[in-house]
Order: sequence, then C-alpha cells, then structure tokens
Amino acid sequence: MYIAFMEISKLLYSRKEAAQLLSLSLRSVDQLISSRKLQTRNIGKRVLVIGDSLLAYASITDVERPDLSSKSHQNAPS
Repeated sequence: MYIAFMEISKLLYSRKEAAQLLSLSLRSVDQLISSRKLQTRNIGKRVLVIGDSLLAYASITDVERPDLSSKSHQNAPS
C-alpha cells in the first residue's frame, strides 16, 4: 500500500505520523479524527490512526465541493 510514495507498513500510526503521510497539519488530522473520517485506536493515553484508514482517506475521489447552484450564481449578471 502506498500514499504519496510512502509505504503503509504499520498497522497503527501516531497522529503526527498520519499528518506527515497525508501532508496535513496535526490540527487537520485531529479534525478528521473528530469527524470520524479517520479511524483510531486508543492505547493508554495515545490516540493511534489505523493504517488502512489513512489509505482509504487518501484514495477518496468524491471530494466535498461547495454547491455551485447557490445564491452567488443566481445573483450573477446575465
């Protein structure tokens, strides 16, 4: 398994390692964890991200996009 040319070789990753693999900030990883877009396991006080969860998130093709049919397009001059 690969993410951005890096091999996913471990079952669990620290939040910091997950951020590095996804090229995101630690805060962004924490938000993904809070929104349950990344799966975790707690071992003692540590929060570890599941390796397969990183791969699944990185391969998502359905990107959340803003609704382009909103008011900004309705009010645009013709």
